[in-house]
Amino acid sequence: MHDTIIKLADVASVLKQRLPELVSGTIFDVLELEVEERSGMVVDYIINKVGTDYVLVIDDRDLTPELTTLEFDSIEAMVTYFERGERKPMVLDSVES
Repeated sequence: MHDTIIKLADVASVLKQRLPELVSGTIFDVLELEVEERSGMVVDYIINKVGTDYVLVIDDRDLTPELTTLEFDSIEAMVTYFERGERKPMVLDSVES
């Protein structure tokens, strides 16, 4: 993983910066991002090209028992997903004892 943690709101701009590399395939195997989705909650985003599609795996297993996997037909569709704020981070209810 990288040492740089980015905010959820900045994912689209990071993808746009890396767009030429993503489309040309020069960075694939995998693009890994550490994303702070909420204050203090960092999850791993793993982006991979599979055939002509792009797969986003969100590893938030500290919060949920499973990985979240989303498939996009283009990197532009993935950028749009983040620009529109469609990623909703896991919100845990507090438990009172």
